[in-house]
Amino acid sequence: MTAPTRILTNGKIWCGLSEGFAEALAISGDKILAAGTADEIGAMAGPDTEITDLGGKLATPGLNDAHLHLHFYGMNLRQLDLRPHAGVTTVEKIVEMVKEVADSTPPGTWILGRGYDHDKIDGFRHPHKTDLDSVAPDHPVLLTRACGHTCVANTKALELAGIGHNTPDPFGGKIGRDPGELNGLLWENARFPVQQAQPSPTADDWADAIEAASTQLLSLGITSVMDPGIGLSNGEPELRAYQMAHKDGRLKVRVAGTLMGDMEKNILDIAYAEGLVTGVGDDMFRIGPVKIFTDGSAGAGTAWMTQPYYNDETNYGVPCLTPEQCDELVMKAHKMGYQMAPHAIGDAAIGMMLDSYEKAYAAMPDPDRRHRIEHCGWHTPEQLERMKAMKV
Repeated sequence: MTAPTRILTNGKIWCGLSEGFAEALAISGDKILAAGTADEIGAMAGPDTEITDLGGKLATPGLNDAHLHLHFYGMNLRQLDLRPHAGVTTVEKIVEMVKEVADSTPPGTWILGRGYDHDKIDGFRHPHKTDLDSVAPDHPVLLTRACGHTCVANTKALELAGIGHNTPDPFGGKIGRDPGELNGLLWENARFPVQQAQPSPTADDWADAIEAASTQLLSLGITSVMDPGIGLSNGEPELRAYQMAHKDGRLKVRVAGTLMGDMEKNILDIAYAEGLVTGVGDDMFRIGPVKIFTDGSAGAGTAWMTQPYYNDETNYGVPCLTPEQCDELVMKAHKMGYQMAPHAIGDAAIGMMLDSYEKAYAAMPDPDRRHRIEHCGWHTPEQLERMKAMKV
């Protein structure tokens, strides 16, 4: 047998539910050779084997994050950290953080933040446009809720996006309004004009973000992820960034990349022309399924339901696609040979997806395709039976 390049010994090494724990592990390059007692594995050592004494500590296989926007996470590392975990539990704290950036950057510089949760903010409220205007009137500001489906913008950012009090709500989105003025809140598709008003990152910028994010994940023991939205922000450059980072050895974790195939955010034709369909790639970067958005999030009150929300009898959430659009997008990806992994949380959105899947399978049967539903939060018993029948 090949001598191991590395041995882990004198530890509690988790091998799996049925396998339980081992005391030592033999590794050759990136492959596991054997697990066993310290004596058994020690006998395999060669003259060049690196031996690591775990000192009785626990070791596990690398962790997988099944839904992590890796390249966005890298970009977010450069933004204000507004999470409750970071100590942000009041609007006053958010305002203080925005002011600090505004005071130290030239007027016109975008101020971005991510991660606040109004359910964990004193007073259970979002920041208001006027809160941000009070400390950054000359800087465009956009702060994103933890779910990623709701943002609050200040006046400067709204002006750059062309959003005024009389701007109608877009399909699949909602603009927050108080009597006589905008309050700065933007839900779902209403966020896009403000996002598009920002300078677009280049492929190099995204590659830097991928390197930073994957390095951070490795430090936490996360060695593989599914990135559910390549092309979600500014399209093709995000795909090129992954290819660049992989080629240059800057991608530190294994990635299954989901391609955007939505109405407007869509890189499917580009990828398909290059043969980048589900399953193509190697151990570090491979193409996964296709992503479309059918609704928002429950926390933001935008997941699309068949019954109204308990705190607002007029709110059923926000559908981001019509059934006809959903049918069209699913059928196109299905015929191209892609697996689907749409975002659908509310039962109305889940039902629409299942309708589209049934039509696609009827037109082109492929029982091994195993289309998915990402999140699938508020499903019904009847919908579960439909999923089982289609192997969703």
